Amino acid sequence: SRELAERNLDAEQKKLAAGMSTNFQVVKIQDDLAAAQAAELQSRVLYRQAVATYKVAVGSFLESLGITIKGEPEPKEPHTALKDVRWLKYGPGPKDGAGAPAL
Repeated sequence: SRELAERNLDAEQKKLAAGMSTNFQVVKIQDDLAAAQAAELQSRVLYRQAVATYKVAVGSFLESLGITIKGEPEPKEPHTALKDVRWLKYGPGPKDGAGAPAL
């Protein structure tokens, strides 16, 4: 999207130089390019946040940064904050066929 906006701006500037466009049109396309650049940057930030969140969830975030904590035992499970939440547990339902367990 950003690359297309850059090509569009280049073409419009050439049209302006040839007298086939207006300053208004060029400024509008410059605005479109700025929006495409902002969207690209936001996508990159969201991707990096997702990668960091994944690494935290699987317990490899500090390791991926080369950080080790001496004297701390290695966790047996990558993430256990929600292990006791009943409705998040997978497996067969109640044996009496009554449906999901009550909260």
